[in-house]
Amino acid sequence: MILEESRQGPLTARINNRYIHSRYSPQKEADQFYMRWTLENRECRRIVLIEPGLGYLIKSITSNPTIHDLFVIFLSSETMKHCRKSGLLNKIQYQLFDPLCREMPSLSSFLQDSDIRKTAVLEWPAAMQAFNENARLLKQIIVKLFRIKQGNQITEQHFSRIWFNNGICNFIRYDYSYNAADNSSPVILCASGPSLDYHLDRIKKLSSTCIIASLPSSLRVLKEHGIETDILFSTDPGYYAREHLKYLPSRTLSVSPLSAAADNKSNLMGFLQGSPVESYLFEKKELPRFPEMGTVAATAIDFLIRWKGKMPLYICGLDLCFDDIKMHASPHSFEPLILEKESRLNPGHSLTYERAYSMTDRIEKPYRFTKSMTTYQNWFSMQNFPADVYRIGPETVKLEIPILDSIPWYSKKKKFSLERNLNYPDFSMRKTRVRNLAETLKRDLDLYVKRSESTVFLSSLRRALSMDDVDYDTLSLMAAKWAGL
Repeated sequence: MILEESRQGPLTARINNRYIHSRYSPQKEADQFYMRWTLENRECRRIVLIEPGLGYLIKSITSNPTIHDLFVIFLSSETMKHCRKSGLLNKIQYQLFDPLCREMPSLSSFLQDSDIRKTAVLEWPAAMQAFNENARLLKQIIVKLFRIKQGNQITEQHFSRIWFNNGICNFIRYDYSYNAADNSSPVILCASGPSLDYHLDRIKKLSSTCIIASLPSSLRVLKEHGIETDILFSTDPGYYAREHLKYLPSRTLSVSPLSAAADNKSNLMGFLQGSPVESYLFEKKELPRFPEMGTVAATAIDFLIRWKGKMPLYICGLDLCFDDIKMHASPHSFEPLILEKESRLNPGHSLTYERAYSMTDRIEKPYRFTKSMTTYQNWFSMQNFPADVYRIGPETVKLEIPILDSIPWYSKKKKFSLERNLNYPDFSMRKTRVRNLAETLKRDLDLYVKRSESTVFLSSLRRALSMDDVDYDTLSLMAAKWAGL
């Protein structure tokens, strides 16, 4: 980077033989550019700024009182050092883009706490041209992150009350204190894509030598083939999630957040994902924390990579697509629900086709893709997995995971045992915390009726439940329900 004085005095710069700021008045140029941009982004309250050069655009943004948060991504260590030395980055989140690290955890955390609808990406065009290749790659990563976060937030808004009530009720009813002891055996993770059918005989033969982990949607087909799941991963709070749990073996370790649908016939291991209900129920270190991934498959893989030690992980059935009109390995838990409307004039095959057709977003023969499947592909394509993680073919979509035709043979008997988390609160403590939560809610609702003012607690609970305003009747019913648990 070559610094030069502009005609009005402030510095301009050349990078890769390109001027990234005006040679006459850099600050005026930035102010005018930002003013035009705000006319098209009036609702924006948080900004992700890509490569601000010498930082004139940072000054323009921070002078706008309607912008609450700013996250700056630099493509050059030189421009970052200049902005930092100039004091422009004080109290501002920023990072230097590393093309080899596509997860961008700092940006992901920034987006996690934001309303995506009011968050916008702003780029300084001249600087983007100077770093053309890295700028293009960074924009691809940001688009994928936005899609994932948007999907998560839509889901959270839709399920927030179910998640919250599930969390409270499960906290009282169930003991989530189990953990898997240290591992010394290979691990097979069974997702429920159609390709799982090709490997079930092999998995059954290896079930005495390998740890069998699964997602809820693969439980029925595994049971039909006499394969017992050692570890189940479940994150879905919905009613239909319980259809899968009907096929859950009693000795299985079920790993899930408290908001997920639960079954007390298995051994439960709880974990935190940063959902609002957790902040009201748990203290530090009472449960392990795992990031929210948007899909249970990603949560399972993240957990297993941490837990498996030096053993390999083999992933089966992670297709992320329909095979023609077939969405899952068969038999599947939802098949009876789909076929209950079958008749002579409306055969099961037609019902299956109609379901696949209605969910299809795009087709790449012979595969169909839904919007959520595309989102999941985006997440997986951004990850850097360890070398001992393998995906068992056929390769339906391209992911950054090596493909094997089949799982290698192992003869050493597997070892799988459980231990207890001694930090997990006992029943008496859990009940006390829920009663205190209910009493606080009742008290603050009474104050709200008398003064028409929302307390800090009531406001935070309203946001957690995705309520536009304080819904007195709904919250009163919740308080009464929690008090009676």
